[in-house]
Amino acid sequence: MTVVLTEELIEDLLKNTKASIQYVRNLQFLSYTELNYRIEPNWWTILECLEHLNMYTSYYLPEIRKAINLCKPNSHQEFFESHWIGDYIANQMLPKEGMRKIKTLRNKDPKGQKLDLEVIKQFLADQHKILELLIDSKSINLMSNSVPFSMCKILKLKIGDALRIVVNHNLRHLEQIKKLLRTKVSGKKRKELNLFMRNLEFSRSNFSSGKKM
Repeated sequence: MTVVLTEELIEDLLKNTKASIQYVRNLQFLSYTELNYRIEPNWWTILECLEHLNMYTSYYLPEIRKAINLCKPNSHQEFFESHWIGDYIANQMLPKEGMRKIKTLRNKDPKGQKLDLEVIKQFLADQHKILELLIDSKSINLMSNSVPFSMCKILKLKIGDALRIVVNHNLRHLEQIKKLLRTKVSGKKRKELNLFMRNLEFSRSNFSSGKKM
């Protein structure tokens, strides 16, 4: 099992979510063509990557909120102990060198949908709701209630693990978008985006300061 300071976990997730908001906000300046450009037939576009994230967030937001609301107030625990399954899934979501492709459920695949800037607006709105969940999580026990895993609802996740999965899933597909941008966007706009991406660092919610037990 992995154990980490609860305060450190929440601050890490807050930092990553704020960075995601800042990054995606800048995507609004790309053209409709750039946002919908498909590099390869089996690749998602930038908007499809974001719509995929919106699909999962629309499931997890109310489920996590429900679990938090059922927690006793002021039940904060100093340490969060991850369940091995939740820990495995959260770490699998993290972007990393040579990361393994994860099969997408058909109902969470946005490929071929007609998408516009509303996708970005929805993503940003959802991320602000995630910030609210994380702030509310500071005063409760992240291990006291569970959230059904989206791909197999009989599998229950601790609240802390569910939050990690959502935030890490965002990081994974934002990394995919960065790859798309490096391939497609050119000229002055590419130079500006590359400068922005170099200045933007995700702190990776990977329990680096936690300890194995």
